[in-house]
Amino acid sequence: MIHVAADVAWKRKKRGVLLNYPEAVALLTAYVLEGARDGKSVDELMRSPDPKVLNRDDVMEGVPEMISDIQIEATFPDGTKLVTIRDPFPQAGKEVPVHPGKIDHPEDAEPVAFNVGRDVTTLIVTNTDDRPVQVGSHYHFYEANPCLEFEPRADAYGKRLNIAAGSSIRFEPRCPREVELVPIEGKRIVAGLRGEVGGPLDA
Repeated sequence: MIHVAADVAWKRKKRGVLLNYPEAVALLTAYVLEGARDGKSVDELMRSPDPKVLNRDDVMEGVPEMISDIQIEATFPDGTKLVTIRDPFPQAGKEVPVHPGKIDHPEDAEPVAFNVGRDVTTLIVTNTDDRPVQVGSHYHFYEANPCLEFEPRADAYGKRLNIAAGSSIRFEPRCPREVELVPIEGKRIVAGLRGEVGGPLDA
């Protein structure tokens, strides 16, 4: 699905059509997925994409401001990793920044609570690798990068990070970090990732 959307976006870009938000995201996502398949490292892919792939002149007004960063889970030879590209459109130009759909919340607004009443598991996690590892909010933590060490690992089965949807946690090298996990809800089916489950969690 992503590659089909990216292919359509690429063809429209070649025709000179300015890309909208979904098209730009699809193209950036495919850039990371294909880069990982081609053997590029996480560090290489975390840099801003080649301007030949996508730049501010290729998208509609306001799209760069909607994509301050993008996170993609890609499969590398040593496992699935979260790639974060900060500011994919670094050349801001002189135009006045616009933020389509931006909502300004009042300063006295109460914080939004999530996962209230859920069973919480607390673990100490250490990244034994020499580079940072990021894990997304709904990634099955039991199948997280093997460089993340925590005991007992079985306590993470069927669970995800207790953080806001769409966010992530960055584990710095050799720095122990306490995290909270909550059970994965819904149909509790995990597909893909590192292939350690590949189906219903409760089967």
